[in-house]
Amino acid sequence: MEIYVSLSLYHCLQLLGNILQWDGILSQSTLKELAVDSTLNRYILSALQMADFGEDSVEKCRRVVEYFPVHWFSTLKGQQTLPQMENLCRYMKHLATSLYRSSLTASDVDKRNVREHIKEVVRLLGRLNALDHVITVASEHGIKDIKTLLETK
Repeated sequence: MEIYVSLSLYHCLQLLGNILQWDGILSQSTLKELAVDSTLNRYILSALQMADFGEDSVEKCRRVVEYFPVHWFSTLKGQQTLPQMENLCRYMKHLATSLYRSSLTASDVDKRNVREHIKEVVRLLGRLNALDHVITVASEHGIKDIKTLLETK
């Protein structure tokens, strides 16, 4: 089952990348509908949710977030991302919490690794301009250097 989910996710990421290459050619509303509503929320999130939570889940989220054009989020006002991206943001919040819980009985080295992965989740949320989620994740997991993390996004 895990191989199927990984393969499915890989193909969906390729599709997402191909769709987003039309940025600047298709209207932004059409592109958002195809990329976010049809591909991300319907297929990619399903594949992410079916996979086991782990450190590789953060890498998968990074790959997803990096496909989206930065200009979609750089002009947003306030602390929230695009409404269509909320499902991905909630998934990443849940991922951070799951990683944290899995590290409670882990060694110090594993706890440090998990903390770095949670910081990466904060960076990814920041790249999506989901500052409301950034604040929540950072406060729940004791991440103090939010400004520094977001500057390196």
